[in-house]
Amino acid sequence: MWLIFDLASLAAQGVMAGFDQKSNVVLSDSKERVYSMEEGVEEIPLGLYLVKGDQICDLDSVLIGEVDEAVDQSVDLSAVRAEPLPAIRY
Repeated sequence: MWLIFDLASLAAQGVMAGFDQKSNVVLSDSKERVYSMEEGVEEIPLGLYLVKGDQICDLDSVLIGEVDEAVDQSVDLSAVRAEPLPAIRY
């Protein structure tokens, strides 16, 4: 299962490797997608990635969903133009 997390300023995608009773989620083979209006989408490999449950519980900052891998692979990310995600404010 592929999941996408949009953590206010991070769009990460990976295979769900596990989760626990605190809503922590572990993604394997994850990658970050960095959006740009000039250069298209850059993918940065992250490897094993932990999303803490407190981030998941904040519904304003996280979206979890299954992605159709065939459709996702058919998209030419170099041709996609989008505004960069805003920086995280703590």
